[in-house]
Amino acid sequence: MIIVLLPFGHFLLGVVSLLWRRGARLILPLAIMIDAVLIGSLWVQVNSGGDLSIVLGGWGRDVGIELAFDRVSLAFSLLGVLLLLAVTAYLWKERLRPYFYVLLHFLFASVFALVLARDLFNIYVIIELLTLVSFLLVGYERKAKQIWASLNYLILAALGMAMYLFGVGIIYYHTGTLNLTLLAERIAGMHDQMWLIAASTLLVVGVSIKAGVFVFSLWLPAAYASASPAVSALLSGLVVNMGVVVLFRLSRVMDISLPLIVMGGLTGIVGAVYAMFTVELRRLLAFSSLSQVGYLLIGIGIGTPLAIAGSVAYAIAHGLFKGLLFLAAGQVVHTTGSAFIPQQIVLK
Repeated sequence: MIIVLLPFGHFLLGVVSLLWRRGARLILPLAIMIDAVLIGSLWVQVNSGGDLSIVLGGWGRDVGIELAFDRVSLAFSLLGVLLLLAVTAYLWKERLRPYFYVLLHFLFASVFALVLARDLFNIYVIIELLTLVSFLLVGYERKAKQIWASLNYLILAALGMAMYLFGVGIIYYHTGTLNLTLLAERIAGMHDQMWLIAASTLLVVGVSIKAGVFVFSLWLPAAYASASPAVSALLSGLVVNMGVVVLFRLSRVMDISLPLIVMGGLTGIVGAVYAMFTVELRRLLAFSSLSQVGYLLIGIGIGTPLAIAGSVAYAIAHGLFKGLLFLAAGQVVHTTGSAFIPQQIVLK
């Protein structure tokens, strides 16, 4: 039951923040403490008894909504709490409208729900919600460049999720289930898997837009550079990693190793090259994030236990330090009044 409380708690706190507007900021430290207690309890249970799983409503896996908590869920949940703590400290003296805090809670509710989800359609619904919340957060300050960047993000994400949904339809037609655990069993017993190539391609392309994979990452630099520092920190440190989590889940069910390695290599190289020739501080960090995603995909594509463990550890480290870098960059821009690195420093 604790598994359900992790995402549901933030949805509830988001509603409370909307109703109790004067105390919306004060709810954030409470949310951090609740998350820490829940994740700590789940950590103990995972270490003592293995993965945790629950099917809502008492249904079977074939028709019910399954939520599961494993070591990957634990790692990204801890990352979420640490980033929420950093963002709360950064924003504590800011006077923000209550709806910003509502969106912040909905963002974390979606993140926690996504790391727990074990059903392709539920993953689709959660990603759509996460996209909508991210879109509203990027355009929160209502500046022209923010609105334009958020619209680009929303349009590309909508296109990607449409492709993802087509892939989901193909899989359900051939297997009769969308549960990842049951899906792995049924795919293993099938001989004609040409349909699986089409379905997996649609799924991977759709999720790659969310993960910021080249060439599907056209939205990423503009969104990171134009959003407020706190939002950029969450996008880079957490939201993009959610696409990586979904790709990891898919890799456990279907053979997508080669596409992940190829896209990971291209993403890593292109992101690094663009970063070398960028003089805008936050855009440089955005291209750096793009490059790091490439490394993660290569590790997931290799697929060995050591490679997976290394990829997860790297994702957590990257999410934390890149989120903090965006917060630091925001403070630098605020203090100096310039978002650009002096050219003589770049040349060195």
